[in-house]
Amino acid sequence: GEDGFGPRIGDAPEYGTHQREDVQCDGVWILAEDTGLDDRGLAGPQRYDAGYEVDGDRPFPLINGTAGNSREDDEDLDGDRTLDRDSGYFTNTIDLRHTNPEIDVVLDYEHVEGLIAGGIAWRKYSLLLGDSLPVMGTVEPDASRITHLRIWYENDEPGAPDVVHLQFSGFRFVK
Repeated sequence: GEDGFGPRIGDAPEYGTHQREDVQCDGVWILAEDTGLDDRGLAGPQRYDAGYEVDGDRPFPLINGTAGNSREDDEDLDGDRTLDRDSGYFTNTIDLRHTNPEIDVVLDYEHVEGLIAGGIAWRKYSLLLGDSLPVMGTVEPDASRITHLRIWYENDEPGAPDVVHLQFSGFRFVK
């Protein structure tokens, strides 16, 4: 569904209302209205940021903040001006230790010592959405209507670096 953010009423979030950054509700978005869907702006903790904490808990550990991103944020993801409350989404996990890539530049090509020394290598993976698991939803996920993709990287190994530089070269949805 598109009702993913809600302003606070006391300590409880308000759901069921269409949230967007057009503060004046005049149909014209200006940079001064780039306050994020929580309407807090850049001052103070961002409610929908990965680092936002409530009593030591991080309720949105893998979400990005929306304030100050130089674009109008709107819960209406499909642009039909209707707040869709039905939802269905897929999830898929790739364990890079145990998933064989289609291409691994280090293993498949010769004379790549310079790439390895520079920490530059790449792999190509293909995911079959049919193998994905519907996690949540009031409707069955429909792969033909995919409009958004969220990717995150986690390394739970002891001593894993805090910062990892990843690059993605492309995404393609094929039938």
